Amino acid sequence: MFDEYYQVDTQGSKRSGVGLGLAIVREVSRLLGYSVAVTSRVGSGTQVRIRIPVQRVAAPSPAAPREAPAAASTAPKRNRLLLIEDNDSVRGATELFLTLEGYEILSAGTIEEAEMLLAGLRQDDVLISDYHLDAKLTGLDVLQELRTRHARDVPAILLTGDLASMLRAVKTPIPRCRFLSKPVDTGALLAAIQELTAG
Repeated sequence: MFDEYYQVDTQGSKRSGVGLGLAIVREVSRLLGYSVAVTSRVGSGTQVRIRIPVQRVAAPSPAAPREAPAAASTAPKRNRLLLIEDNDSVRGATELFLTLEGYEILSAGTIEEAEMLLAGLRQDDVLISDYHLDAKLTGLDVLQELRTRHARDVPAILLTGDLASMLRAVKTPIPRCRFLSKPVDTGALLAAIQELTAG
């Protein structure tokens, strides 16, 4: 039931949704370091348990002083992230995780959507792309075309389920580009973003 597009047989009644909800729940939980367990008994019901690491549970913060709103405006600005990922659940989970980390993120699931997204590229944007996008283009192709178009080293993170093969395909070092394995380690992803946007 956690598989993408899986739906329980509804015995002829009209189905709602597309079967991605629990796949997204599983991926978001994995990204956040949570675990999800489901037990069900016919005629009794279903129980869903989410285990959250204790370090993720923050103690209630004390009441903020009146000056807090002014102080908040001095918080460091985070770079905008542009995500290209054709897997719906992975894209949704990654987008949610990075949003919770305080980033503004725009995402695309196809090359066509990505073209519209990248047309509005800003100076401090960071590209995060799956390496294998379709039969013709890779995330590296998109990055190289983007860098040619803007005549600068747009910072990028390329993600792949086969890191060894991708690294073999890359013949020379690529400046301001990091390669990460999928499923992505959230700590490594955040560290790569911070490294690329430092200074």
